[in-house]
Amino acid sequence: MKQLWMILLVLPLLFTACGDDECPDDPLQHDGANVTGPILPAGIHEFAVRFADNELCGHLGKSLSDVRFFIGDTPSILELVIYGEGTETTPGGELYSANLTNAFVLQDWTNHIINEPIEITGEDIWIALRVSLSGTQASVGCDGGPNQTDGDWLLRANDGQWIPFRERSPGESVNWNIRGFAN
Repeated sequence: MKQLWMILLVLPLLFTACGDDECPDDPLQHDGANVTGPILPAGIHEFAVRFADNELCGHLGKSLSDVRFFIGDTPSILELVIYGEGTETTPGGELYSANLTNAFVLQDWTNHIINEPIEITGEDIWIALRVSLSGTQASVGCDGGPNQTDGDWLLRANDGQWIPFRERSPGESVNWNIRGFAN
């Protein structure tokens, strides 16, 4: 009888310890539907989303095969850059880049297939869009929030620092419309 009670006590713990939330295998995303985009001054800006090891565990053994993103206003230059693990606040080395200046859909989602998929090993992945703006405009799309951790990193060339958008623009709570897909 003691063994039956022990099994009944332990069995529910086994099922909750392996819940879907701990190791998602959905697309890599922090965002929701596109709502708008931040209005930024002329210059070079890099919008990034970071996926930490706990968000990648459901994708281990797969490869990052494509990236989907939303562009509102046309930037002068648009590049996709994928970085490897760095720190919690700065991406590591560049794993992939592609110039997409003439390869995106305006005011809609664009899907870019990575020509050499990136193996998901469990190390952090940063997916970024680097834009050059010739004037004040809203280029990369974002959702209406609330902000998810690592969903709004922004590097501005004038200060060279990776800082979450919510810290650069207090009161704003958004996530960039940048998503990764693994196969």
